[in-house]
Amino acid sequence: MPDLVRPLDQTAALGDWTLERGQDVRARLAFFGDTVIGLWRVARSRTRHPAVRLASEFDRVGVGSLPIVAVFAVATGVALSLLATQQLERVGLPGLAPRLVGIVILRELAALMTGLALAGRVGAGFAVDVAHSVAAGEAAALRAAGHAPHDVLVAPRVLALTLAGPLLVAYADAFALVAATITGVVVTDLTWLSELTLRAHLETTTSTLAVDHALAGLIKGAVFGFVVGIAASWHGMGAEPGPRGLGRAVRRAVVAAAASVALADLGLTFAFKWVRL
Repeated sequence: MPDLVRPLDQTAALGDWTLERGQDVRARLAFFGDTVIGLWRVARSRTRHPAVRLASEFDRVGVGSLPIVAVFAVATGVALSLLATQQLERVGLPGLAPRLVGIVILRELAALMTGLALAGRVGAGFAVDVAHSVAAGEAAALRAAGHAPHDVLVAPRVLALTLAGPLLVAYADAFALVAATITGVVVTDLTWLSELTLRAHLETTTSTLAVDHALAGLIKGAVFGFVVGIAASWHGMGAEPGPRGLGRAVRRAVVAAAASVALADLGLTFAFKWVRL
């Protein structure tokens, strides 16, 4: 008899798990839809003080992220230039290093490190702010007053991240390219910044500054900002009461935001290859 009960228990557990996952997916889709509607209302200035909230969040996201993005960009530019020069020298093609480094920075690395910086710094902050607002009863008060909580608590933050993403990517591009160029010149030229080598590096690097490469990186920056905002706000809205619940929500928000950036990067890379961007 116990042998007959055990498979039934396992089947019931599998059914419960499937129903829970289905409800979770439904809730996430509903959250995404409410956020998109909230973004539309914010864009059309139909929410309560949208310009003030958006400007405040944009200043926090954009200006507040400049130092960490600059550090990431310089470190990445230097490391990538050193590795590319070292490896291409082994095959007798060191002159290709600046072009390779420039394309990789513009299309991939600047956007990716910006997205991860936003996931770690901004994602945690957004989750805390949204969770505190929900715990303080702001979401319930907004509903009672006839306002959608997403229009006030989520949409301005997501929109600020989406708008700041491309600007931060362009900022990271500049720092990373300058750092990579200086590193390449110093490494490959024993006379330290001779005019000929500097001119050659600059010409090779600037030849990579094509519109398609830059556009690919800027699009990724906008998408990364959007997915970070969605992931952080979702976990902030669903945070359990108390310090332990808040800490768990922040950890989940950072992990989910970073994973969302990685998955979005993979998807966009294949999409750009398909449309030949």
